[in-house]
Amino acid sequence: MLYLSIIISIIVFSPVIIWNFQHDWVTLKHTAGQAHVYDGFKISLKYFFEFIGSQLVVVTPLIFILGFYFIFRPSALSLQPSKRWFLIAFSIPVFAFFLVKSIHGKVQANWAMPAYIPFLIVLSHGLIQKAYKKLIISAIIVAFVFTFINHALPYLNLPERMNPSSRLKGWKELGEKVSGIKKELEKSGKVVIFSDRYQISSELAFYTEGNPTVYCINLGRRMNQYDLWQSINDELNGLSAIHGIYVVYGRKEFPEHDVSSAFDKCVSEYFTVYEKKVKIRDYTIFKCYNFKGMKLKPPKKY
Repeated sequence: MLYLSIIISIIVFSPVIIWNFQHDWVTLKHTAGQAHVYDGFKISLKYFFEFIGSQLVVVTPLIFILGFYFIFRPSALSLQPSKRWFLIAFSIPVFAFFLVKSIHGKVQANWAMPAYIPFLIVLSHGLIQKAYKKLIISAIIVAFVFTFINHALPYLNLPERMNPSSRLKGWKELGEKVSGIKKELEKSGKVVIFSDRYQISSELAFYTEGNPTVYCINLGRRMNQYDLWQSINDELNGLSAIHGIYVVYGRKEFPEHDVSSAFDKCVSEYFTVYEKKVKIRDYTIFKCYNFKGMKLKPPKKY
């Protein structure tokens, strides 16, 4: 049965292996890049404490502490050794990996979430025991309070830097603005929309009217999925004039040389998104005329 399971797993996973073979093992390179393997070995307590703090916020302090307590204390829930080790096997290695990783570099708050699935099992088991029932109910209430606060943040009109939900705002307004510029430029030719950041490109692909293809050009950033998809240069057909809408964060007077040299001229326009008089984000939108093709840089990092 074990060998059959291994064979089935290889068959199911084979498309991933084949795809990576065809694309220079980009998944492994990306994972190594995320793990900062190319940066060499270094120790940073800043990211270590940042990781611990983020886990306390995401999982909530009580659930975080109780989960580890129940898993590591055999007598707490009277779990059979085999069941306890089963839970440990699916939790602690994952957490330990990202804990060690946080000493070397930044770890996103959500990366360790699979480690906490066994916590739900032990907390549910403890909920039916009188000794821990009130404590676990308190943990659940605290989790609901954290969730409520998280959903309430968008309505508190906090400054952008203090409001983690601000990254979710402003995209619809930007999409509407770009849609209007796109209609204006389409009067004299075809229009391509692009950015240097995949966050902007993906949001514009969703919120711009008609859901057009939006490109994320590589000007020296690390590789992302856009580098494996269609190139902006594929838009060149020689049959009609092609104009561009280039969107970047912040306020810029001129686009990068690689962008400006790809067009006859680029004109900047600033656009700021507000919500209830609170500034969410600044953008610069460049209207670029007569696309001639762009010299794209190969990715330097993964």
